[in-house]
Amino acid sequence: MARQQISSRDRNMIYLMLIGCFLGGINQTILSPALPSIMQDLHIDAADGQWLTTIFLLINGIMIPCSAYLMARFTTRQLYLLAMTIFGLGTLCAGLSHSFVLLLVARVLQALGFGILMPLLSATVLMVYPPSQRGKAMGMVGMVFSVAPAIGPSIAGFVVDNYGWNTVFLGLVPFIVLDIILCAVVMPHIGETGHVPLDKTSVLLSTLGFGGLLYGFSSVGSYGWLSAHVYVPLILGAVIIYIFVKRQSKLEEPLLRFDCFQSHNFTAGLIIGMIINAALLVGGILTPIYLQDVHGYSALVSALVMMPAALIAAAINPVVGSVFDRIGGRPVILFGLTMLTIGSFLYATFTEESGLLYIALVYTVRICGINLVMMPVNTWSMAAFRGESVPHANAVFNTLRQIAGSVGTAIFVSIYMMVQTMAAGGDAVTKADSLFGLRVSFAASAMFMLFALILAFFTVKDGKKKIKTISPAK
Repeated sequence: MARQQISSRDRNMIYLMLIGCFLGGINQTILSPALPSIMQDLHIDAADGQWLTTIFLLINGIMIPCSAYLMARFTTRQLYLLAMTIFGLGTLCAGLSHSFVLLLVARVLQALGFGILMPLLSATVLMVYPPSQRGKAMGMVGMVFSVAPAIGPSIAGFVVDNYGWNTVFLGLVPFIVLDIILCAVVMPHIGETGHVPLDKTSVLLSTLGFGGLLYGFSSVGSYGWLSAHVYVPLILGAVIIYIFVKRQSKLEEPLLRFDCFQSHNFTAGLIIGMIINAALLVGGILTPIYLQDVHGYSALVSALVMMPAALIAAAINPVVGSVFDRIGGRPVILFGLTMLTIGSFLYATFTEESGLLYIALVYTVRICGINLVMMPVNTWSMAAFRGESVPHANAVFNTLRQIAGSVGTAIFVSIYMMVQTMAAGGDAVTKADSLFGLRVSFAASAMFMLFALILAFFTVKDGKKKIKTISPAK
């Protein structure tokens, strides 16, 4: 239950958790600039190298549904220290790796830890802060997840060029150890624990179902929609998820409770959040392609062009949270979605002559729009939940949003690939073909953003009408 006043001890706990998630967020993005060096040193090809990213997303997506059970079984302090320790061991192993298998195992350990950290932070903020302060608190969370992806590639590019890819991971270890020590000293025990029964069948179904969906959509870029690598795991994953959901409704202590969909706010906010996450990931993939393939800039220049947007977005996140607390979610969410829609449409105007300043400006408009919406939508969606309902609703929200990111990436990257191939007409793909594919892909993305804006206009309401509270099921 959220308190009306938050103690300095709890506030310090949140700050330390933010630092831990910041380190985890950096870890998500530092691999890209390091991948060419890793492939060369470990003598692996691009297909093997891609698994270092894919396995992280897969394990992450599998762990999130289990987070609600873990939060009921352990206190925040116990679970956070466990997650950070696993994440730290994975990071150390990655830094010491001299074989592909060891590095892959290290990425699994990192994902296991980070898959707990993300939902744990969000749920703890929602439980500790009173409703009147949640917007500002979630703004801090948004700031962390904006800054980390922004500076990760740039830092990694510099370190890899000068000190080698192992140092990218080893450099994080001292900060992780320091955060663990400080948390062990100052972090209080939050939440009531008990010997909650774990339905092992549900864990297996969740792992196979969500893992199948994430793997299937993640494989589209490598194999195409018609490959058995894509449609087999997608079909099996969908069937298993259906069985999983049916099973949860029959259990006294389900792994995940889906009664959160009784809240119309949650359902609408989840759809909007899924679209936003898809927009965030596809922008991060296609923008560097545009800058490097069409304009011929280096990876470091691409990262520097994208960095100001994320830093500006990070700076405004706490302000957005405060504004949310004062005036409600509707104006903030609608304004952010308008910026996101306009920014996505402007992407379709890019040419081979577009200047770096214009590209950076449009990218900034789009990223700021995303950050104006992401945490306010999350906070607004979760307003109806109390107590033990928070981790379950939070786990459902984050799991489906993660899947949406994979789905959106698969769809928009596929559009880009198909359009540029058709434009080439069987010949080698030129810069003009690549540019045309990018413009069509972002035009399609803009239509999804427009749909989210229309949906928000009709569903996101503030005002004096009391939100129906959803308490823990008995």
